[in-house]
Amino acid sequence: YNIHDDDIQRISITHEGETLAFIKSLEEGFQWLFDDGTDTKVDLNRWGGIPLLLTGPRSRRILEERIDDPKDYGLDPPRTVVELSLVDGRKLSVRIGDKTPDGTGNYGQLAGFPALFLIDVSWGEVLSRLVTEPPAASEPVTS
Repeated sequence: YNIHDDDIQRISITHEGETLAFIKSLEEGFQWLFDDGTDTKVDLNRWGGIPLLLTGPRSRRILEERIDDPKDYGLDPPRTVVELSLVDGRKLSVRIGDKTPDGTGNYGQLAGFPALFLIDVSWGEVLSRLVTEPPAASEPVTS
């Protein structure tokens, strides 16, 4: 997929069973907040390029047009799932599986499509770190 970062309204990342979600606040000048009811702003030092990174996983190549068993690639269940809600109502979900044998990529699959593709390992690491090390700013948004 290839989208514009302004089109992303909500980001949900599930990594190894733990989920964090973020939402773009229109009231706060398009500030990103944790979507957990606390209105906590994200730390811009850690968040800066995340929406741009999510405009596409920069897949290096399609490995297979269709796979028989997603378990063979760590995609059933996947280690990480990145779900994007777009301003036009569309939703995208990228499933990130096992690392490749050489460790430079992860197997990936876009929900609803049978193709197996390679994603650079750093893409998944940056996104999963948002769950394991949340990018919280120190103060909540005041209304």
